[in-house]
Amino acid sequence: MEVNEPNFDKIYNFEDRLVRFAGECIFFVRKLEKSYEIEY
Repeated sequence: MEVNEPNFDKIYNFEDRLVRFAGECIFFVRKLEKSYEIEY
């Protein structure tokens, strides 16, 4: 009896999702107002 393994590359492409998330974070941070709390 064989167990069918799901194709995780199609369902959960973590690399593409991570790159998109990083890009969305950059766009979000650029929209923030400049203030003392945001400065390093």
